[in-house]
Amino acid sequence: MNRKFWLTLARRFTPKLYAARRLVELDDIEVQRKRAHSLMHIAPDANARLGVAFDGETFRNLDDRAVFTMLQNVAVDPIMQQLDRMERLLIAAGPSGAQKAAEMLPAQSDLALSPLPQYVTLANLCQRYNFAPSYHNILLGETVNQVTGKLELLSGDMENFVHALVTGMTGYGKSWQLKAMAKQLVVAGDCDLAFVDYGVNTFGRMARHGLYPIADTPEMTIALFRVLVQEMHRRREAMAEYPEVEKLSQYNQVTGDTMRPIVLFCDEASVLFDKSSEIRGLARDLTGMGRKYGIGCAFGGTDMKVTTMPSETRGNCGLRMALCLAEPQLSRSIIHSTAAVNLSDKGRALMRLPGIAGLFEVQCPVVENWSDLPGEREQITLQPEQQTDRKRILDLHEQGMSKRQISQAVYGYAGGAAHGKVNEILSGTTVSDE
Repeated sequence: MNRKFWLTLARRFTPKLYAARRLVELDDIEVQRKRAHSLMHIAPDANARLGVAFDGETFRNLDDRAVFTMLQNVAVDPIMQQLDRMERLLIAAGPSGAQKAAEMLPAQSDLALSPLPQYVTLANLCQRYNFAPSYHNILLGETVNQVTGKLELLSGDMENFVHALVTGMTGYGKSWQLKAMAKQLVVAGDCDLAFVDYGVNTFGRMARHGLYPIADTPEMTIALFRVLVQEMHRRREAMAEYPEVEKLSQYNQVTGDTMRPIVLFCDEASVLFDKSSEIRGLARDLTGMGRKYGIGCAFGGTDMKVTTMPSETRGNCGLRMALCLAEPQLSRSIIHSTAAVNLSDKGRALMRLPGIAGLFEVQCPVVENWSDLPGEREQITLQPEQQTDRKRILDLHEQGMSKRQISQAVYGYAGGAAHGKVNEILSGTTVSDE
């Protein structure tokens, strides 16, 4: 007896069961048909890149529905990037659109990638590309467009970067990049700057253009970080009245205030982090909450290992730049790729931008022209007050204040590094945490 006999028998003696089974089969057929139809009618986006058929890990072939996985080095290998583009175009063209796909591909002569220059200046790039830097559009360097193969500028919004991390071996241009970024913001004049320049002279020409004098010792750095943390909490209190506001620019728009962003540039940060646990704690506080209140940090260092730079601080750096690095592990920890060990030209960097997949290979600009700096500004005097702080903490302790109250009174906030400093000074005494 074959299958047909049993189906006929079931249809005659159990019609309801047969009807229900048939409905299930028809529904399954309809689902398969709709799925096939949806796959065969995926339209390309404006750049002829197919986003619907790609789920982040796999592509689905439109002819036989086969699934295959792209190689992981697409982001850093130009050849794989080109194959990736061609593959997406072919899928977007559909099963019968080979000619359409060929028309969508650039001409073979256009696929040759222009070589990156080995030396570029900030002034030349701005003039050649008619670029005007600002806080919301800062130039990072020159790169190659992987679709057209032509040279172009790479730029971005400091507000979106949140915080920046620049690392590389000594002599490969790390300070070039920090200096170029800071100089653009000085000239633009639409934010305030603060500088930490320990042991080098990266920001010397901009010393009188910052909101505070340059911090060039660990003690001055601690004092500067404390001031910035206090300013952050002052802004936090002001913005607390507007819970719908998520960032400083929105607060200014709602209230009509003119509170300006502040960007802290810190060169040789790895040395400072290694020298002081308090600096690590203050940096963690700044990077953890500073974005909403318009306070950003750009850290540069030669040894940004996890043991040197707090993982919370590193994790909040949306913009990552790696110049030549000797250790593959360090490269991977910064840009999620070991490719920085292959960089050899001074000023050549691999960059990872927030919200954008893959890496950008960039030639960082050199600052040669300083004639366009604005007039020097009046600065807020910044002096280390460790002894004054100690005396005040002990006096408040004698008055019966708790550690939390003392932290709030002396440093303007009650957590993180402030609480740790109060604990350190009051170690061995009897005092309530609350």
